Amino acid sequence: MKINYRKLPGILLLALPGFMFLSCNDKEDLTPIKDTNDLVIGQKQVELVVGDKTELEIAEGNNEYKALVLNEEVASVKISGNKLLIDALSLGRTPVIISDGSSQYCSIDIVSYHYKTVSVESDATIDILLPLGDNKTKSIKILEGNGGYHARSSAPEIVSASVEGEQLLITGKKEGKASIVLSDGLDFAITTIEVNVTTTSTTPYDTSELDAIKKDETLCYVFNNTVDKNENTYYTLLNGTENEKNLYGWDLSNYWYLKIYFAGDKTVGKKQNASLVYNRLSENVSADNIYFEIIKNDGEKIWAVYSLLKNEKLYYGYFIQAINP
Repeated sequence: MKINYRKLPGILLLALPGFMFLSCNDKEDLTPIKDTNDLVIGQKQVELVVGDKTELEIAEGNNEYKALVLNEEVASVKISGNKLLIDALSLGRTPVIISDGSSQYCSIDIVSYHYKTVSVESDATIDILLPLGDNKTKSIKILEGNGGYHARSSAPEIVSASVEGEQLLITGKKEGKASIVLSDGLDFAITTIEVNVTTTSTTPYDTSELDAIKKDETLCYVFNNTVDKNENTYYTLLNGTENEKNLYGWDLSNYWYLKIYFAGDKTVGKKQNASLVYNRLSENVSADNIYFEIIKNDGEKIWAVYSLLKNEKLYYGYFIQAINP
């Protein structure tokens, strides 16, 4: 097709109203639609004591709100206008998904708890007197918390920590300092305990440990970390005299045994001429002139502690037994 360029301006003028009409229509089509509001809730986590209720306002949104609780045993959530009505039902943690009429979503966490901190039967700082050549474990009762406890040590090579039931077990391994963080199963209630470990070559028990021994009524023998309770042992229990000395301990066919000898009466105090022989599996220990002290006598039983240093290791223990004839 041959174009007559002399007539082109006229053609463009004739076409101009059409272009103007199309341009106006395009402007109307491009008019922006009003944006929807973001779905906004004022806080990400709600903490409630079991049995309590609260209201939480939806700060922004587009009505027609709905709430989906992932664990309905822990909490219930109802909608009233632009408010969430939250009821803590049982111990636990659950996410809640909130949606609105424009299909926007957000989530919050609900923590339903009994206690905000873990409480233990101890000071904030614990001292462990570590016997030379041995580890030592302290058991600390957990008094209050939300259960499911776990513990973490800042220096496991110095102090390790674990939980058995309602007991926090702290084991000193070598001299130094560490922090123990005790948390509950919700990772909500937390407490921190500082631990100082000091090595000793002579004193097996500190004051608090001696007090705990004196409060115990369980008839038993303890050698280092091995506990033999009278009611559970299959050994022959020794409680009498031999060669004009008091004899306490246990014996199995003269093969496995613990025999502790001391002279004098059974009043409270340190005793002279005390000795010990111990044989169990591959461990054999014997010594004269050991440290031996009766720390309590109630007229029926005695509580006694002992220790000895041999080959750069401290051997120690205690027993609670009836007074021999």
